Amino acid sequence: MSSARSCGWVAGDSLCRHATIAASGDCPQARGGYSSAPQPCSRYVSEAMAGWLYQIPSTVLISLAVMLAVGICVAAPWVAHRVFRLKPNPEWSSAALDAFKLIGPLTGIFTAFLLLQSVNRLHEARRLVESQAMNLLQLDRALGRIDSAEAVHARAAVRDYARILVDRGWPAMRAQRPSPEVGTALSTLSGRVDALAKTLTQVPAAERSPLELISADLEAVGDVQSQIEASAAGGLPDTFWLAVILLLLLMTAEAAMIAPRWAVILPLAGYSGAIGLLIGLLFVMDRPFLGDQSADPSPIERSIATLDLRAQLLSRPLQVRP
Repeated sequence: MSSARSCGWVAGDSLCRHATIAASGDCPQARGGYSSAPQPCSRYVSEAMAGWLYQIPSTVLISLAVMLAVGICVAAPWVAHRVFRLKPNPEWSSAALDAFKLIGPLTGIFTAFLLLQSVNRLHEARRLVESQAMNLLQLDRALGRIDSAEAVHARAAVRDYARILVDRGWPAMRAQRPSPEVGTALSTLSGRVDALAKTLTQVPAAERSPLELISADLEAVGDVQSQIEASAAGGLPDTFWLAVILLLLLMTAEAAMIAPRWAVILPLAGYSGAIGLLIGLLFVMDRPFLGDQSADPSPIERSIATLDLRAQLLSRPLQVRP
């Protein structure tokens, strides 16, 4: 691959630099978008467990969270007083009920705040996917303004990259692992555009706008792909999940000290079920590219259909009417 100065002008320099970086493996796309640093074994175990849980339908996960929260709240007082022989104490029961009324709203507010963040991340991931689909269409349209064999090869590389992104990149993101095929396809696309730029170095300044558009669109494709892969590898920090678990443990401890009377336990069970609903929604939407509520590649698939249609229309010879 030639150096970045071989193109001889600003837009060409940008194209060559992008191709050189992608081919050398120094960019996130060439590495699959994930860090190569060693991760603890517990991290891999948690990722594998999360991947298995996200295969369950979201409605089932949310229902399980609600039933688990209600079951723990109802069972805790009976287990503490019947199994561990905790003697009923009106003062302890009243104090525990007051503490439960304080910790419960705190847990609900904290969980709702985290849920709002997860919903925003999911919307941002879907926006990035739609933006990437639009970038691919714009890059193909910009390449179509140039009538040359190199432009035809570059447009074919755009279609190949889009297909690899859907067929290889998406399963890899959902499996929480890098996809070298995506980085290789981006490097190939950059090389095709680089070859196109080399053939047009003698173009007058007034006619360089198509090449500048190609340079900008190619860089947009690489930048958005980096953001998509970063979003796929992200999620709520473990510290937040630990805080939620500790709050639930405190609620369980306070519920265990309440006297087991149905008049008190049933309202608390409904309250715990509402918190379980929030936690279930939080888990379902925590990973933007996992589960049935995740961002799917349908915008890119629609772009692939449009790219194929353009290629078919351009490949048809013109028919002259007699």
